[in-house]
Amino acid sequence: MFSLKNKNIVLTGALGILGQHFARGLWRAGANLALVDLNQSELDHFCKELMSTGKAQKCIGYSVNLVKEEEVKSFVSQAVSDFGAINCLHNNAASKGKSLEEFLKPYEEYNINTWQEVMSINIDSMFLMTKYIGPQMVNQQNGGSIIQTSSIYGVVAPDQRIYEGSLYNGLPITSPGVYSASKAAVIGLTQYLASYWGKYQIRVNTLTPGGVESGQNEVFSKKYSDRIPLARMATPEDLVGGLIYLCSDESRYITGQNLIIDGGLTCW
Repeated sequence: MFSLKNKNIVLTGALGILGQHFARGLWRAGANLALVDLNQSELDHFCKELMSTGKAQKCIGYSVNLVKEEEVKSFVSQAVSDFGAINCLHNNAASKGKSLEEFLKPYEEYNINTWQEVMSINIDSMFLMTKYIGPQMVNQQNGGSIIQTSSIYGVVAPDQRIYEGSLYNGLPITSPGVYSASKAAVIGLTQYLASYWGKYQIRVNTLTPGGVESGQNEVFSKKYSDRIPLARMATPEDLVGGLIYLCSDESRYITGQNLIIDGGLTCW
């Protein structure tokens, strides 16, 4: 069960906080991987690390600017040439923009350029990837699975009370409006595409993490954990099983859904 043997999976944001854990989990489950990010040398090094396990699987890294349509189109064509088919797409790439300080600014002070930059990566990239990979899956006539990473703050609003005294990589934490708006858009796009391509047995689902440990200070971690029934923040590895399930044939009758992995935050 949950084997991904002989499945060719495209993973965007492969070098990110979650992406490397997702890649390792998919690799352990037997998948061939087309890893997408910006730094080609780091992608090559990561693929070499995975293939050093000696498994008879393929891993290729691709440097792609996901908001440039011609690059996305060219990548999909190359990936099909390299792998023969694309069975699963995990739209996982996301961005905080060029400046973390600008990303974390209060709503009233937010710069429209930062807003547009974040929205472009967080949702426009998913549009472009699905625009070209969806038809490829249709042409393969063998179904497929598309998973898109959202966030708990695309489902519910952040509790502003937990941010007093909280830091992220040394900067005061906020959860910007652009983050909530872009991540809510991911869920809407998922539902649309699930309906649009369902007749071709292409499943489209959202994977929604709760808060993940990734550089927050102890004040934030405690305040956030106090709101979680399981009494802790997530680790990246907590999310991997859900992704493998949605990629695998075990979820063959699940589409248009949002798999929320939040330690119970949204149950109260």
